[in-house]
Amino acid sequence: MKECANTSGNTASRISPPPPGPRKLRNAGNNFYRKWVVEPVESDKSEAQHANATNKGKNTMNRQDTLAETILTSGELLVRFLPGFDDNNRTTAAPGLPNHAAWCLGHCALTMHRVAERLDKLPLPEADFINGDGTRGDAERFDTESVAFNSTAVDQPDHYPLLERARQTFESACDRLATAARNASDSELEVMVPWFPAEIPLWKMLIRLSFHNGAHTGQIIDLRRALGLGPVIRSPSADD
Repeated sequence: MKECANTSGNTASRISPPPPGPRKLRNAGNNFYRKWVVEPVESDKSEAQHANATNKGKNTMNRQDTLAETILTSGELLVRFLPGFDDNNRTTAAPGLPNHAAWCLGHCALTMHRVAERLDKLPLPEADFINGDGTRGDAERFDTESVAFNSTAVDQPDHYPLLERARQTFESACDRLATAARNASDSELEVMVPWFPAEIPLWKMLIRLSFHNGAHTGQIIDLRRALGLGPVIRSPSADD
């Protein structure tokens, strides 16, 4: 296995590759520098071995399936960091941070719907969005202009859906885009579409949307820290 040298010329310690299958993280470091040792969960080893044996020799996922799962996974990651937000703080921002939780959910949902439209040719769901001037959102629906690109997140709760509705809207958009990707033909995925400042194939846009969801997950994580909501992912003790 190769060793990695850092910029100071010192050589980093060797890091073993993670084993296949479900994993858990064990904190094996000191207070200054943490090393994470990845170990399989005993109860999951047999499940992983069974799955590998069952799928051996089978092509279980095509490009469409992979793109769909990429979108769904990015959505699951964002939702993982919502605990602690509620209807009272869903539109609360923090100094130096651009957006609040409700805006992030609506913006990511709207962006995914706009791309899904290119594949399934369906309109924006009226149950989740209203085409307004940025002020017509309510407890059930987002105003498209309030969460569009270059819009500004404002601390006006009556302009945004309640948190549960916002989460449902986001997850519905993930499901729609994933379904559209899974049902797309190869030729549809190769269509060139605008992406600042040039054009890219649609399949590549789907990948970038997962990173877009990830970018706003990062904003939500930063906001959690600023609002003192505490961590979602906790380091297990070395004795666990």
